[in-house]
Amino acid sequence: MRPASCTAAEAIDTVLAPMSVSLRTVLATENVRWKVPLPSPGNSTPVVWGDRIFLTQSIDAAGQQRAVLCLD
Repeated sequence: MRPASCTAAEAIDTVLAPMSVSLRTVLATENVRWKVPLPSPGNSTPVVWGDRIFLTQSIDAAGQQRAVLCLD
């Protein structure tokens, strides 16, 4: 179980830390067709609708404002 103050990325690193570097590389690259940099971290599971992917993300440091991104 992760501490309440732990971010999702830190939780993943905690789980993957005991694994070999090569396995961590495979998990980050296996079955990945493309990547795109986002202005801020995403806040939800991506939604695929037709040829588009919809994401939400915080647009302020406090996480009070959200944006919806559409990638095609």
